[in-house]
Amino acid sequence: MDVAASLHNERDAILGSGSADARRMCDDLASAFLAFAKRGDPNNPQIPQWPRFEASERSMLVFDRNTRMQRDPHGALRKLWLDMPPAVSVLG
Repeated sequence: MDVAASLHNERDAILGSGSADARRMCDDLASAFLAFAKRGDPNNPQIPQWPRFEASERSMLVFDRNTRMQRDPHGALRKLWLDMPPAVSVLG
């Protein structure tokens, strides 16, 4: 999805088939990619302020109908995976 959106292919079905929401999300994502490529920082006037990642905060930008910054948006699921026992191989 990110490749299609970053190239402004808002007509892709997974992005919303050309809807206004799809165009807005594509604009937001493309602006972040372009700013990152130019300056090494994705922040730009098109998107909400996105702080540098810190493991204690886990700030992530969610590109959606309303692009927004969230702290650890799926924290409970992430913590569940951290508590999983290590994989055991039949090969030892």
